[in-house]
Amino acid sequence: MEDKLKGLSYGEVLDLLPNCKNLDDEIEIYKKLVELGEKEIAELKDEEDLLELPTGERVRCVPIFLDEYAAPMDNLSQIYVRQKEYAKALPLLEQVLPIYRTLEITNPNYTYQRVYATELMVECLKELGKKNLAILYSSELLHLENDVLKVRENRREKGITLNGSLE
Repeated sequence: MEDKLKGLSYGEVLDLLPNCKNLDDEIEIYKKLVELGEKEIAELKDEEDLLELPTGERVRCVPIFLDEYAAPMDNLSQIYVRQKEYAKALPLLEQVLPIYRTLEITNPNYTYQRVYATELMVECLKELGKKNLAILYSSELLHLENDVLKVRENRREKGITLNGSLE
């Protein structure tokens, strides 16, 4: 499978995913997608896409396409956790969480992705004996679930928008 993926673009590799015949092929495709995504992310460091707000303030744009690179990392980490290969899942989750945090700035729906990835992170850290980090990520998870998602859901039930006005 590895030879079949050589020289293919991100989109071409992604197109192979629905036709996977077994889990090993799926893992190889996700690995290739992660590799291609990491190359794209590395190129972001020099980009200075600034957006001018109506206030005149200039802010850096959050590249929405980052989700395309986070998804394969996230999916592969889930496979590794199911296979109890926590050491393989951990570096993927370490990359995926900052992406979800970044995307969450402009789209609060990414909080859910962040919660799921954080749950996996806690499991990996516990299984790998990294107790202190597991405690810290558990605290973040608790905050996300109780102070972010529940508050949003309560506001939504009351018809209050994110800026505080009534719908």
